Amino acid sequence: MILTIVFYVVIFICDSPKQKLTPLNRLIQSGTNSNSLNMYTSRLNDFKHNNSKLGCLLKNKLSLQEDIKKLMWDNIEDWDKCKISENWVELDESTENVSKIIEQHKKSTNDILVLLEEVIKKLENMEALSVYRDFISEFFEAVKARLGTDVWAKVKAAINRKLRTNK
Repeated sequence: MILTIVFYVVIFICDSPKQKLTPLNRLIQSGTNSNSLNMYTSRLNDFKHNNSKLGCLLKNKLSLQEDIKKLMWDNIEDWDKCKISENWVELDESTENVSKIIEQHKKSTNDILVLLEEVIKKLENMEALSVYRDFISEFFEAVKARLGTDVWAKVKAAINRKLRTNK
């Protein structure tokens, strides 16, 4: 049953006029509809936005940490124990925040890698199927030449009718 469906789908794909296929068109023809392509694009944009936001947070926290260290050195010179203690607490909190941001950034980067792996697998499948599409297209040209245009048109019509009625 699956072989028959694949055969009909291949006929449909191979019988359409040849066109120059961009990687995007090939990805769409290989079974990825525009909704999933939009989903990939949307997810990638979300990851990029999140990554940018985390980068800004990290930059701000690192700047804050530098300010706290400068204050600490100033307070050490003045030997203000109370302020030194406050600075240590601030530095500890800032370090904890930086660690959290780094972990979030790591997760965001891993999400991007997972998405890229999915897209690469789709592209690999598309490339593999394009080789078969070309081979089957040549095969159908040979069958069409042997059967003649009239018989081939009838065969094509019968296959299309079968596909429409799912019988």
